[in-house]
Amino acid sequence: KVQMGHNVYGGPTDFQESVKFLIEKIQSILNVKLPLYTQWIVRRVDWAELFRLPFLAIQEFFEAAHTVDYPRRRSQKYGVNALYFPGSYTTIKLYHKGIEFREHDYDRIKRALSIRLDREGVGFYEMQKLVAKKLAALQRLANCRLRCEVEIHAEKLRHDFGCLPLVHQVTNDYLAGVYEHDMKRLLKEGE
Repeated sequence: KVQMGHNVYGGPTDFQESVKFLIEKIQSILNVKLPLYTQWIVRRVDWAELFRLPFLAIQEFFEAAHTVDYPRRRSQKYGVNALYFPGSYTTIKLYHKGIEFREHDYDRIKRALSIRLDREGVGFYEMQKLVAKKLAALQRLANCRLRCEVEIHAEKLRHDFGCLPLVHQVTNDYLAGVYEHDMKRLLKEGE
């Protein structure tokens, strides 16, 4: 969200480069010198995949998924469009991005776009038109996205690395492997 203003599509695919971007952005905003990004301690990472599906297919997915159990985890249902499976090592989150975008991101992005366009000197009516067009496009995209996310907790990182790792020790392969392991386990239990 920091890089693009939203997480409806696109976004970073490299963990270490994302941390580097964030640290450099904070340095720039605060005008301070921070330690090299590779030396920061990792306490949590969220690895997510977005799947493009028709709106109705996502609704059907959640109708069926509400019966899925995960070993030793109690599912938490958020309405009919989100499921969480919290655990001490990881938390699995499945949600309809369209619903989540409308509830949590829409107004924030509307304000941010309005402020940016106002600073650029765009007239009020033109600004309203541009903001409405951009938000409608993002909402259309979000309506066709199923977001599947694994939140990797400090306990998991400690277990796998022997202590909390530094950024340079956490690879994309490691993060993708944790994601795939948890998702496969969830899908296997749902069969």
